[in-house]
Amino acid sequence: MTEQMRVRPTAVAGLGAFVVYVVVIVLVQSTSGVDYDDLAASSGNIWRAGILSLGVGAAVVAGLTVWFGWWRAATVETVRSRRRWTLVAPALYLLVVVGNLAVTDWGAVEVGFLLSAAALGVAVGFAEELTCRGTLLVGLRGTAREVVVWLTTCVLFGAMHGVNVLFGAEVGTTLQQVVMAGMQGSAFYVLRRVLGRLVWAMALHGLWDFSIFVQAASDGGTNLLGLLVYPTALVSLVAGFVVARDAGRSSGEPAVRSASASST
Repeated sequence: MTEQMRVRPTAVAGLGAFVVYVVVIVLVQSTSGVDYDDLAASSGNIWRAGILSLGVGAAVVAGLTVWFGWWRAATVETVRSRRRWTLVAPALYLLVVVGNLAVTDWGAVEVGFLLSAAALGVAVGFAEELTCRGTLLVGLRGTAREVVVWLTTCVLFGAMHGVNVLFGAEVGTTLQQVVMAGMQGSAFYVLRRVLGRLVWAMALHGLWDFSIFVQAASDGGTNLLGLLVYPTALVSLVAGFVVARDAGRSSGEPAVRSASASST
């Protein structure tokens, strides 16, 4: 790895960046005055409560990642996994996205809302993936085995959605979101490990949120492919575990540690 790391990758540094991101999101979103259930009510709400907080959070984490000297390690996988069959997990999530877009009544979606939903997709994909499967992952790799890295990034990715209760989301619904998001995070991890770049996880993550927002806003028909979400979540866990287990033998985990050896 040619990148010079200013800060040695450790779990403390990675977790610190994660906590800073969550705190920034909560603080910025709390100033919007928009409840969680009203986020998709208008394009203005999306910009004030969603895109603004995600944008500030992304800028902070990106700045920390660059200052740490972790940018390349956070966005590029040194050694890709050869378990290509595990791509079935993100592929199934993509199929659900296609279903959401297929049942969307595009004539009922205003151009302004469409643009704001697209911007939100880009923001959430970049911010949350850089935080969880980028900076956090690099920090954890400096301390833990890859299976622990995989599991921790999934758990914390799900847990970060728990802050929605602070903005009026129902506890029961939020708990379900926390669990499902954590399992979906395993599919995003697979994309990074197999395809070799974080941008693919960012893209799928952004498309997922975009498709949900526009489908709901258009009051379109029911996406029967949505029933795939539950079995796909289980497939994602299996796929992520297999990829992470193999990484203990021949993955980018040692590459991060060797690179950190020359850091200050």
